[in-house]
Amino acid sequence: MDPRLGDLPAGPAPGVVEAAVDRFHELLGHDRAAQATQHRLLKHQRDARMTPDGRPLTHMLRPRFMSEAEHAQGCADGALLARAIHRLAAYALRPGEAGELVRRQLALSDEERTLVAMAPPAGDCGSHSRLDGFRAAGRTLFVEYNSHSPGGVISQDLLADAYLDTPVMEAFTREYTARPVPGLPRMADTLVGAWAAGGSPGGAPHAAIVD
Repeated sequence: MDPRLGDLPAGPAPGVVEAAVDRFHELLGHDRAAQATQHRLLKHQRDARMTPDGRPLTHMLRPRFMSEAEHAQGCADGALLARAIHRLAAYALRPGEAGELVRRQLALSDEERTLVAMAPPAGDCGSHSRLDGFRAAGRTLFVEYNSHSPGGVISQDLLADAYLDTPVMEAFTREYTARPVPGLPRMADTLVGAWAAGGSPGGAPHAAIVD
């Protein structure tokens, strides 16, 4: 979700999230709170080097709020779609007629077909991935399946920290309970697990994110 922050208590009454958003916007209008919030957000991003091409990742003054129930539903929807994608990828790597049928449907390029032919047997087609999407009108809508870099997970955690440190969020959390949903610990566990499954090469795990 974009950016990922702010779960309200489980099972809120209808309209609670909307009311919280309205209150957040109201607080932004108090005593130059918007300017102070923007300054703090931009400083956090510069200090954390979250400035691809010299631009901050976001200028938004409010994170995306959702209830715990909405977050749980989004996770369930994402898990279901991820399992389907992994199953499709497993079929695409199979030799023979069944695999060829899937490869034709995916319209693989010649280079991709060469890579498929080189793929070693594996239990899972990937250690990590990210489904980009959003919640709207009670539904989870997905835009992209991103499997090439875990960097987005880390940037979302850093953005959550930045939002929590803004003056408007400090005022908001006196009235509402808001908490981030960290992704970095799970990503670290995933990468260490992949290293262990690969035979623990090198005597100790070393990770680098190359983008």
